[in-house]
Amino acid sequence: MKRKIYLVVAVVLALALLAACAPEQSNGKGDDSLADGVYTGKTEADERGSFGEAKITIAGGKITEAEYVEYMEEGKPKSKENGYEYETALESFEALSNELVEKQNIDEVDDYTGATGTTDKFREAVKEALKAKPAN
Repeated sequence: MKRKIYLVVAVVLALALLAACAPEQSNGKGDDSLADGVYTGKTEADERGSFGEAKITIAGGKITEAEYVEYMEEGKPKSKENGYEYETALESFEALSNELVEKQNIDEVDDYTGATGTTDKFREAVKEALKAKPAN
């Protein structure tokens, strides 16, 4: 009987030790599983060479800030000043970021009407950011 108790205690302690040593996991919800810091992620370039980059700030286990920018093939941010004229996509950068902070879960962020491709890139960039280690 004592051997069984010792064995159970040893297994429980071993599991607790393994759990304590495991790397932090991100579920994309901005909850306690994310360490405070700034997380950055970017998408692969699309067929036109453009890509998106998300910068997510976690404080107190919550997403407190989100910033998203898309870049053109030559690495310039998409903007009117740089010759990018699709205003709906430009408006979506801030709107999607604000919705992420509000909802705290990338899977709950709605598609931005008229900018579905941008929404997809945004989701991909955020997920990549939350898989990364924070740059404290």
